[in-house]
This record gives sequence, structure tokens and C-alpha cells, in this order.
Amino acid sequence: MRGFTLAKELLQNLIFSFYKDKRVILFIVILFYLSLSFILLGHYLHVFNDDSISYLTIANEYEDGNFSAAINGYWSPLFSWLMVPFFIFSSSVLGDLIAARLISVIIGLFTLMGVYLLINNLGFDRKTMIATLFVMIPVVLSFVFFLLTPDLLLTCCLIYYIAFLTDSGYYSKLKLGLLSGFAGGLAFLSKSYVFVFFPVHFILSNIYYLKSRPLERRSILKNLFIGLVVFLIIAGAWSSAISLKYEKFTFSTAGSYNYELYGPDSKENPVLSYGLLKPPNDQAISAWEDPSYFPMQEWSPFESSQSLVHLLQNFIQNIGKLYNDILLRFSVLSWLIIILGIYLTLKTKKGMVKDKLTIITGTILLYPLAYCIIFISERYCWPIYILLIVLGLYSLKTLFEMKLIHNTVYTILIVLISFSFIISPVLDLNDSYDGGEGYYILSESLRQTGVSGNVASDDNYVVSDKLCYYLNCNYYGGTNLSGPELNSELLNNNINYYFVWKEESIILNEFEESQDFNNKYLRVYKKIT
Repeated sequence: MRGFTLAKELLQNLIFSFYKDKRVILFIVILFYLSLSFILLGHYLHVFNDDSISYLTIANEYEDGNFSAAINGYWSPLFSWLMVPFFIFSSSVLGDLIAARLISVIIGLFTLMGVYLLINNLGFDRKTMIATLFVMIPVVLSFVFFLLTPDLLLTCCLIYYIAFLTDSGYYSKLKLGLLSGFAGGLAFLSKSYVFVFFPVHFILSNIYYLKSRPLERRSILKNLFIGLVVFLIIAGAWSSAISLKYEKFTFSTAGSYNYELYGPDSKENPVLSYGLLKPPNDQAISAWEDPSYFPMQEWSPFESSQSLVHLLQNFIQNIGKLYNDILLRFSVLSWLIIILGIYLTLKTKKGMVKDKLTIITGTILLYPLAYCIIFISERYCWPIYILLIVLGLYSLKTLFEMKLIHNTVYTILIVLISFSFIISPVLDLNDSYDGGEGYYILSESLRQTGVSGNVASDDNYVVSDKLCYYLNCNYYGGTNLSGPELNSELLNNNINYYFVWKEESIILNEFEESQDFNNKYLRVYKKIT
């Protein structure tokens, strides 16, 4: 009995320590997150797409010292840079994929720590802190095991930026302006979209602080200046590198490419409509490694009334998609949280609470707007996902402290909001569990038949690109030609293997169907030597 009593007391003390010390809460959350990450890691190795392949091959080019090929105006560099030290210890495609996932796990870890820093700055009590951090585990895991893209890295950088900006000492500590600019610079190196977002957001935030904190005007202006200078130094260095490569001033070719892609007279994505395209360098898997070189149709919303209408319609449709699809998929309570955040921002008296509500609510409203001009996707809104959770629980905390809700209702609403944000990431993790593994198995079958060199296909661009990544082949894309024209196209591009996904029969004078490969979805034609 005494042993049972001691064990009970020990457990009670552990629970009390866990509940009392916020750092212990963070430690346990991190331990839980890392445990789940390593359990799940092997089940998501093959979850990636053609965008992911570009980041992976660019990292390989940096590793090999092929900087002229690696410096890329379309794909921002930081995600690939982070892979390079890990790739040094890898000698295979699978090793690279494991390394890239480990990088994502580490980024997820830093994201959790950034959320902790943010909610600690917001003065979260232990109850809301526990709820926030434990909700973040499935959310961050769903980001980690999504396609290999820099969206989680961008989210991580922006969370730190918002944490620095909402720190209670921002009005007097110059280092917070410097850190804000540094976080913004890293976010830009993650995705070029930040070149548009950060200066606007940072300037507006500091203008707000100047109005709400006139006595700290001098320090705020210094932070504004230092933050912008640091950001522009980082962004300017990378912009200079890619401007030299493309022989024109640019901070990114991604914005102009996507802007032109969604123009009023734009056709299908060039990799799907232009026929066979040679990869930009020997290490590239496909031409998609650098879309900067694709011929695109320039347009301006001011060239005609139809173009202006097209831009406005596109913006309105994307706003509708954002609020009716994306945010509601995050949580059915997303709208209510935003409305509550706006209400509390307007009604709260001047002070720390109002400042923090203004920054977080304002960020949620401002961040996706430039995306909506061209195209909006769920993964682009991951920073908003995290800020919605933080705003929802911070709003509840504010209502509780204003004595507008009592403790029982406060607890129930915390559970309700937390649960509403867990559903989507859990479903996403389930949907992609062991995803893409079949393509790896298929690539191993193709390897046995000797597939190598230059490859083209008649369809399924993304899948064919993925197979070529596993096989280390050069993928020239797809073509809709047939008969003699197809034969000539393949020969002119020195194609060694042609993947046929469609069922119709084809005749190629210079190619023969491989008899060593048996798959009901894919036929392989080999160039006759």
C-alpha cells in the first residue's frame, strides 16, 4: 500500500509540475511530437510531387558545387540550402528523401517552439497554452508529411516574425526590430511572396504602433528602419544573384510566371501544352526545374476593360475560395474566430491586448490578399491556420479576463475550438498514409528493364516526372503528337524511352515495345539501337 501511495504522490507531483511550469509543457509537447514524427516518417517518404523534385535536384546541384545551375529565380533557395548538409551523407534517392523529411521534422520542431514563443508573449495561461500546443502537434505533423515544399519553412519564419512583433518589449528593444527583419528575410528566402507581404505588413504594423504608442515613437521608428534594412540586405543579396543569372532585375521569376499563367488569354501550363522540353541542365530531371525560361504571354489589367474585369473576377473568385473552402476546411469556426477577433480588436481599450489582437487579426486578413490576385491554395495559408488557432484561444482568454464568460464556459469553448482544428490535419495524414509507395515500386520494375537516359510520355506528367526522379532520367515531358510526327519528335529530342499511359495502340518506326515490362497501366517503348 505504501508503494502505491508513493507512486500516486509522484504522479500527482508530476502532473502538478507539468501544469505549473510552462517549459515542462513545451518539453513534453516536443517529446510527443518527435516520437510521432519518427514513428510516421517511413510512411510518408514517397509523398512528393514535381515541385518537390525541383527543390531536391537544386539541393543536389548545390551539393555538387554546380552553382550556375542551382541558382534559380523560380524556386526560392532556403529549403534546398537546408537539405545540402544532410545530402552529403546520402548516396541514393531514398537517402535524399529521408534527409528531406528529417529537415521537415526539424522545421516542424522550430515551428512548435515559435508558437510557444508567440503564445508566451500573448500571456496565455496554462490551460490555453496546453490546448494550443497539443493542437499544434497534428497540425504541424500534417504540414511536415505533406508534399516536400517550403510552405512549412515559410510558416515557421513568419510565426517567429509575428512573435517578435507582438513582444511586449518591441516598443523599446531595438533587437526586436532587427530580429523581425531577419525573420522576414529568411521568410523571403523560403518563398518570394514575402517580398510583397513583409514590407507592407511591417510598415503598417509600425504605423499602428506609432499611433497607439506615441511616447515610444523614437524606438518604434528605429525598429522600423533596422527591420527594413536587414530585410532588404537579405532580399537584395539573393535578388542580385538571380538578376545576374537572368540578365534582368528581378526578386523572383515565380510571380511573373504565375501572373502570366493566369492571364485572360493564357493556355494550359507550358509543361503540359508545349510538347517536349529539354531540362535546363544535365542534373535537372525536367524543364520544370526552371520555368523561368518558358515563353509566356505578357498582359496588363490596364490594356483593356476585359483584362481588368478578368483580374477582378479572378480576385473575387479566389477570395470566395479562401473564405468558403480553405478557411472552413481548417475549421468550421474559422469565420466566427475572425469576426470575434475583429470585434475584440475594435472594442478593446488601448493597451497590450488591443495591440496584440490588432497584429494577429490584421495579419490573418492581410496575408492572403496578394495570393488572391493570382491563385490561392490551402498550403499557402498555413501561417493563417496557426494564427487562427492562436487568435481563437487568445480571444477566449480575453473574454474570460473581461469576465464575459465564466470558467466552465471558457473550458468548454477551449475544447470545442481545439477539436475543430484537429479534424482536418488528422484526415490529411490519413489520406496520404503510405501514399506514393506504388510509384517507387513501379520505378524499381522499370529499373530492371534498363530504363535510362532521356524519357518522354504521352500523359501523366507528374507521375512520369516522379518515376524519372527515382530512375535519375531526364524527363522531357509529354506530347500529344502521333504517327510519323511523334516518331520525328522523339528522335529530334534524342529520346531513349517513351512511356505510354493511354490505351490506344501506337506505331513507332524507331521504337519497340519492351517485352520485359508487364504493367496494365503503363507500356514502355525503347529506342531501337
